[in-house]
Amino acid sequence: MVGTAAIENNAEKFGLIRQVLTILFYPPIFIFRLLFRRSKEAASSEAATSTKSPTQGVSTPSHEPQETWSDMRLEICERLWGDGCLNPFNSEYAISALRLLDVDESNSLLQLGAGLGGTSRAMVDQTGIWITGYEAEEKLLDQAKIRNQMAGTTKKAAISKFRPDAPKFKANGFNVAMLYEFLTAIEDKEVVIQSAASALRANGHFIMVDYVLPGGDPPTPAMINWFNFEPEKPKLWTARRTYDTIKDAGLDVRIAEDFTKNYRSMVLTGWLKLLSGLTKKELNPEFATALIKECEYWLYRVAALDSGGLKVYRYHAIKD
Repeated sequence: MVGTAAIENNAEKFGLIRQVLTILFYPPIFIFRLLFRRSKEAASSEAATSTKSPTQGVSTPSHEPQETWSDMRLEICERLWGDGCLNPFNSEYAISALRLLDVDESNSLLQLGAGLGGTSRAMVDQTGIWITGYEAEEKLLDQAKIRNQMAGTTKKAAISKFRPDAPKFKANGFNVAMLYEFLTAIEDKEVVIQSAASALRANGHFIMVDYVLPGGDPPTPAMINWFNFEPEKPKLWTARRTYDTIKDAGLDVRIAEDFTKNYRSMVLTGWLKLLSGLTKKELNPEFATALIKECEYWLYRVAALDSGGLKVYRYHAIKD
């Protein structure tokens, strides 16, 4: 595990994290402080009885490349956003969006970025809609298939490998296309949007929420920090370019709104839920390290949003 020396070398960094957390996530910040204190105590105790170097074992958070979806990170994300969910657009949000469209078991949905399939299974359970999901990350895809099989939703919540270089969906086969935080790291967004639009039936709904640039201004320092920290480098478009591409795909854009404030609230809610629900039993060094790492991801993201250099936009369009 992490040695005392390794932790002390990062004391300044962790101190900054705690200060920002105090602003973003107060009042449950005391839980995080308890977590950090216990991780130091446990590491010190182990270092005293171990013959290993104090720098061996789990590394402290850094900008060094790491596995995007470790088992521990998946566990933390599900604690943040819900069973099978990896971002703030969880099952409750997806279901509420569908209910506004008045869908039922006679309808079908194309979901890009299905992740672990949590939202897919929940939408099937609550609305009966048929879902065809796509996921690019192999590890997430494999786990989603296993969970769908265990839940008995293999047919109604099917999931396949997404290939960004050649996206192919059934033409005129869906009533809804749903893309939540899906296009951020994709280079050729235009071909994906056009393919999804072609997959919609007449009067089909295109629902998308993602990170965008507000304009063509130079990136803020907070934006640069966020970009450098992300394991998958964002490839961002402006809000206007995204709107124009959706429109050029033959869709009538009904809503194109700045969703940043709502999104920030969703992030805060997830962290309040996780931090307030922590127990002393699980506050071990391994969990603490992974939690701090995930916290760092969100600190950089929220800082970029608060700087005004990054926005989250929601689009809702209908196929004529």
